[in-house]
Amino acid sequence: MSEEVAPENIELERNLLSAIFTRPEVLAELRDALKPHDFYIRGHGVIYALMILAVDQGLTPDTAIILDLAKRTDQEAVIGGRRELHFIANWKAAWNDQPLSYAERIREYARLRKLGELCLTKEASTRSGMLPSAYIADELNLELQQFLAGEFTSEFQTLGTGNAEYLAQLKSDAREVAELKAAGKPLRSMRGLSIGLSDANRYLAGLRNGQFIVIAARPACGKSAMALQVAESLAEDGIPVGFFSLEMSQDEIRERSLIRGLTYTVGEQLFTICNRHLSTPDFTPSQMAMIERRLDRLARLPIYIQDCGTLRMADLRLQAANLKAKHGVKLIILDYLQLLTEPPGCERQPMVQKVTEFSKGLKALAVDLNLPVLALSQLNRAVETDKDNRRPVLSDLRESGAIEQDANIVMFLHRQRYKHENDRPVMEPVELIIAKNRNGPTGIVDLLWHRESFTFHQIARDEPSRRDRADSSG
Repeated sequence: MSEEVAPENIELERNLLSAIFTRPEVLAELRDALKPHDFYIRGHGVIYALMILAVDQGLTPDTAIILDLAKRTDQEAVIGGRRELHFIANWKAAWNDQPLSYAERIREYARLRKLGELCLTKEASTRSGMLPSAYIADELNLELQQFLAGEFTSEFQTLGTGNAEYLAQLKSDAREVAELKAAGKPLRSMRGLSIGLSDANRYLAGLRNGQFIVIAARPACGKSAMALQVAESLAEDGIPVGFFSLEMSQDEIRERSLIRGLTYTVGEQLFTICNRHLSTPDFTPSQMAMIERRLDRLARLPIYIQDCGTLRMADLRLQAANLKAKHGVKLIILDYLQLLTEPPGCERQPMVQKVTEFSKGLKALAVDLNLPVLALSQLNRAVETDKDNRRPVLSDLRESGAIEQDANIVMFLHRQRYKHENDRPVMEPVELIIAKNRNGPTGIVDLLWHRESFTFHQIARDEPSRRDRADSSG
């Protein structure tokens, strides 16, 4: 970066590091306010990171410990060796008993450098004349928003970073598992978000942070219903979910969620208040009371819905980041991927190229926001026209860009075709095919689809409804 846009204060960085050597206890106050990448001198940032690593390992961050850690991590040359360490440790800094003030000033210099880099990059883009102005403006707006939110960069970490927190969480999960076993309750994954179907969760071990998950199917196979069911299941447990719908309006989503909770029994017979009943609402007082209770319950669920006819990836990133910051959402759902809008000037790109960019953008979104992103997807047209009604496979996503490669998990919904739609039973067998699972097994989960209530049910049986992937071909 040009020196004109590289403000720094090397003496201030030495002051802070020297103060930490003198009073290691101040590191606890500094580590959340200042990150290693905030230092202008790379060696200073590495020393600071090694100080944090030493404390995480229960060691005192003196020069001998830092030098030993530097050697073991092959960073002795980066920090300048023993001579530079002693030079910094013996630096006669004027310490003002306010370590955060030093850290804030170093952090501000880092922000100024990053803002300068951002401006230079966009200036180069405008001078090249190769990108549309609207596209550059979109990128600039997004990056400025990320900058203001403090998400403008990531730091390098070692295998020791966060080990204390990880171990504490693991012990907490182990205690909870022991309590569930003692109470005779079914065990659940402690590592990710449940999708509300225990047989499927045994394969997936939950949806984890940073994962990009895809549910794909032919039209009218229940993709949107499955996504909404996952959202409701999590929200019922108090887990906030962001739901971006490019296909259904908020009113349609409300009605589907309403109907899902309006199934009841009279004697041994199952009844559902469905769409046709809402179209001609001839309800008894008890049915109306049930509707009111269901709406009241839905109003309390932390599901944040954005229904929009068009949505660009840059807008999705910005709105998802805002949802996480304001409401603490733990999962982003997109219905569905192919309906995202390309940036200005890219309208003539082949669809496969557009979807490839969308797929990579969704994967990056999951990683950057450190949460799972669940996207619905169409299959290619060959599956829709296949008269043999074969099960979909990963290759059916190839015409949809890089989804197959980018996704951590790919699931297909598959059900029997009928010559006439009216021939379908109210409760219909459906297969949830887990075709790709980067962190676990693949296979098939048998479900029942209740079309009047838009709900997927597990098959009640003594043994879990799971089939090995070896049985899923054909």
